[in-house]
Amino acid sequence: MTALCLRKNHYLAVAAMLLLLLVPQNSNGQDLPEIPLVYDMGVGARAMGMGQAHVAICEDVSAIFYNPAALAQIRRIEVSAGFSHLGEEVETSLFGSDVITTLGSTKLSSFGVAYPFPTYRGSFVIGFAYNRIRNTDSDYMKYGPVPIYYLDDYGQVSGVEKESIFERGGMSSWTVALGTDISPEVSVGASLSFLSGSSERTYGQTIWNMLEGPPVVEDYYKADDADITGWTAALGTVAKVGNVGRIGLTVRLPEHITLDGAEYWEDYDPNDAQYYYDEFLFEDEITLPLSFVAGVSAAPVPGLILAFDAKYTDWKQIDYAGPIRIDNVYAYQATTSLRFGAEFMFPFAPLRVRGGFFTEPLAYKLLPDLTGSGDIWVAEIDSDGKFFTLGAGFLFEESFTIDAAWVHGGFERSIPNYNEKKTTDKLFVTAGYRF
Repeated sequence: MTALCLRKNHYLAVAAMLLLLLVPQNSNGQDLPEIPLVYDMGVGARAMGMGQAHVAICEDVSAIFYNPAALAQIRRIEVSAGFSHLGEEVETSLFGSDVITTLGSTKLSSFGVAYPFPTYRGSFVIGFAYNRIRNTDSDYMKYGPVPIYYLDDYGQVSGVEKESIFERGGMSSWTVALGTDISPEVSVGASLSFLSGSSERTYGQTIWNMLEGPPVVEDYYKADDADITGWTAALGTVAKVGNVGRIGLTVRLPEHITLDGAEYWEDYDPNDAQYYYDEFLFEDEITLPLSFVAGVSAAPVPGLILAFDAKYTDWKQIDYAGPIRIDNVYAYQATTSLRFGAEFMFPFAPLRVRGGFFTEPLAYKLLPDLTGSGDIWVAEIDSDGKFFTLGAGFLFEESFTIDAAWVHGGFERSIPNYNEKKTTDKLFVTAGYRF
């Protein structure tokens, strides 16, 4: 059985590949419990070293991403580029059987230019930047005994399951932004971003029967390949508070994303011991909701900067031909991410040291039952996303800067008989030159 067609709103292909909604594709199928399009990779080593608390204090090209109004703080032409390394470890436990997978990737993460125009009063700065804002690289596996399956013609089936997902891809933004002073204390800005990316993903599931009947009751394979395009925009403002503080606000408008790609799957039918396969082309549209990021910063003593940001997003408003619900339960929930950061500049050396902490609550709250019942559970969050950061920066000849940052954290969640723990390490290196 084979077919080739163009489908709009192809739910399983896009949800499984990019939103990873964890909707069972068969009696027990499960996709990777992670939502890569929801979580930002992070931009700029200085910002990441301070826990991403950067809306009120950014003074470099990274303002194009965090708060375009802060571009108005730039007084000299600036060029910046950065690399990032992502390392992940995922530990799963299915009915007491543990599997650990690891993943590492290094990518060009950012490149930007800011140009301040001469003005009679205040500041007017235009910037352009490329940023790798989302990462979909993943390597996931679970393997273990499954006591009971309810299979069409076989009743209860006891066996062993192996499930794996491997994905490579991500999404980048190409952004033009401007920031300007509207008074000596207040700056405003705006940005327009064009989104692009790709994702290649394979999914496999095999279930071996340990009782009477067919030795293999499930052998499923799926491959997805898609190109990602889209656009979004942002508005921002920064205000000075006396001589030692600032407040900032960024509104990141909805992201309108289009996916064009193909899906191939094959499935084993134990009733006639044959494989069936199909192939589809799809074109889909999805809108991610707007986010609000507010921040404050203060310099209580010379050389020390303290910063705090809060980011709110109502992920229930994801629009994919309407809201995404399973059995009248929203698959996503609203989240508030808190970000804390500090930076200290030594008076006797061109060195800055940084530290920070931020939370990244899990937006997806459901996991499927693993006994083949088809039920959906609200996952128990044993440890929500929490990340610690360290960083340092050097300034050479008042023109050249180099910054580095390390981010460490993760989350842990579970349902009856299944547990998942994910640990993430990120390294960022950014260099900039001011003319």
